[in-house]
Amino acid sequence: MFDRDADGAREATERGKRDMRFKELMDSIFYELNDCQKVGQSSASYRLSEEDINEFLDDVTESLQARGYEVTFEHPSLKISWELSEE
Repeated sequence: MFDRDADGAREATERGKRDMRFKELMDSIFYELNDCQKVGQSSASYRLSEEDINEFLDDVTESLQARGYEVTFEHPSLKISWELSEE
């Protein structure tokens, strides 16, 4: 029983670490996008590490597309574009 509890705790810890790394990556991407939008740009390029490409590429792409961004991947960078808001 203890082994099963230890395995579950270990899996939960690994899942938590992965979730935190994903959140930090997305925060970094949104920080970059925000900077680009402030100066009137409608696109940005964000370079991913090989580890991020292997683990998070699909999740990042889906998350950005769900927020209305157009995303393409040209190794090792994401090309992200959006419509400029009419202010």
